[in-house]
Amino acid sequence: MWLALAGTLLSALGQYQQGQAQAAYYDYAAKSAELQGDAQIKAAQFNNLETLKSAASEQAALDKDTARLVGEQKAIMGASGIDASSITFEDVVRDTFKTAKEDEIMLRDNVRAQTALTDMQAKMDKIALQNQAMGFRFSGQNAQTAANTGAASSILGGLGEYSRYKSANRIR
Repeated sequence: MWLALAGTLLSALGQYQQGQAQAAYYDYAAKSAELQGDAQIKAAQFNNLETLKSAASEQAALDKDTARLVGEQKAIMGASGIDASSITFEDVVRDTFKTAKEDEIMLRDNVRAQTALTDMQAKMDKIALQNQAMGFRFSGQNAQTAANTGAASSILGGLGEYSRYKSANRIR
C-alpha cells in the first residue's frame, strides 16, 4: 500500500512540475513577444531616420537642380536679349522657384506621411504583440492551475484509495 501512496505522490509531483514547466514556457513566450514589440518600435525609429536622411538628400538635389535651372534660364534669356528686369524674365524665374517650393512641400508632406505610417504600424504591431503576451501569460496561469488541480486530485484519489484499503483491512 505504501508503494501505491508513493506512486500517487510521485504522480502529483509530476503533474505539478509539468504545470510549472508549461507556465515557464508561456512566460518565456510572453517576454519574447514583448521584446519583439519593442524591437518593432526601434526598427520604425531607425527607418524613419533613414527616410529623413534620404529626404534631406533629395531636397539638396532639388535645390541644386533649381539653382542650375534658374542659371540656365537666365543665360538663355540673356542670350536671347531679354532684359533681366523685364516682367517675362521675372515670371519665368518666379515660376521656377514656385515649382521648386511646391516640390519641397510635397517631399516634406510625403516624408511626414511615410514616417507617421511607419510609426503607426509599429505601434499597432507592438499592441498586437502585447496582447499575444497577455494571452501567453493567461495560458501559463491556466496550465499551472490545471496542473495544481490535477496534482490535488491525484493526492485526494490516492488518499481515498488508502482510506478504502484501511477500511477493508479493519473489517477482516
